[in-house]
Amino acid sequence: MEGANRENPELKSTAPEASGELGPAKSVPEAAQQQRGCFRSLWSLVKFVIVFGALTFIFFYFFIFVNFEAEQTVITRFGKPMRVVTEPGLHLMLPFGVENLHRFNKRLQEYDIPEREIITKDKKTLVIDNYVEWKITDPLTFLQTVQSVERAIPRIDDVVYSAVRNVLGKNDFVQIIRERKNEIIKDVTKISRGQTLQFGVDVIDVRIQRADLPEQNREFVFRRMQAERSKKATEYRSKGEMEALTIRSQADLKERTLLAEAFKTAQMNIAQGEAEAARIYAEAYNQDPEFYRFLRRIEALEKVVDGSTTIVLSDNLDLLGPLRGGPLPDPVNIGEEQEEAQ
Repeated sequence: MEGANRENPELKSTAPEASGELGPAKSVPEAAQQQRGCFRSLWSLVKFVIVFGALTFIFFYFFIFVNFEAEQTVITRFGKPMRVVTEPGLHLMLPFGVENLHRFNKRLQEYDIPEREIITKDKKTLVIDNYVEWKITDPLTFLQTVQSVERAIPRIDDVVYSAVRNVLGKNDFVQIIRERKNEIIKDVTKISRGQTLQFGVDVIDVRIQRADLPEQNREFVFRRMQAERSKKATEYRSKGEMEALTIRSQADLKERTLLAEAFKTAQMNIAQGEAEAARIYAEAYNQDPEFYRFLRRIEALEKVVDGSTTIVLSDNLDLLGPLRGGPLPDPVNIGEEQEEAQ
């Protein structure tokens, strides 16, 4: 060793320098170790976050389900119904097939029923096209009875068709089309609702879109209806003519009766008037016979002479006595003078 030291004196001289340089060289590994520790802590935090996120995802995916606003859910455990969820939001469940979800729509649904033929009370065949509005009100009963909407539709179809057939079969064609249409719809809806509640379904409304005659029977039915209406019209005309004849006869009889009574009354009034006039004339004659004769003479002239008559009279007629200043003639002879003048 000494020989080596002698041969390499530079090593001896540089040893202190090397030993002096070792002090600052020791800080490099310490910084690396600190960095490694930071990386390890960050990696641990990342792993924790990943694991926590994975566990949270698994928890929410398998243990949490969302019930939406328009849904109602029935939860079954090994096929046995456990509870019904109708409120929207997040709800717990057991995963891996322990509990299963059966979701149903709780909004109003519409089903268009196919056209069918119905026989009315008056033996007319109608083609009825109607639809029904319904919704699921009891999801548990719905699940236990029909299980799905696809299976519920045929049940609803049968119930509504049966109600339509029974109600329309008790009404005539005119009543269905015009007179009792609204009442018939209400009766059909009421009967359908009562029979579908056992399925957890509530029938809100049943509407008839079209009620028409079959194409092959339409012309025949129209002709028969036209004949019936013509017969009715003839009956109404006959009754009207009979009533008109009766009214005219009664009016004619009443007219004749009124005219007869009026004529009788008029004749009585005329007779009374003439009698009264005769009495008045008699009284007037008795009061002043001379003046009465004068009036009778003037009246005779008015009856004999008018504006278009020319009369040639003898000047010795008593009728012209007042014109000559002579005495008044006797009224008894006036009629004879008139006849002579004529």
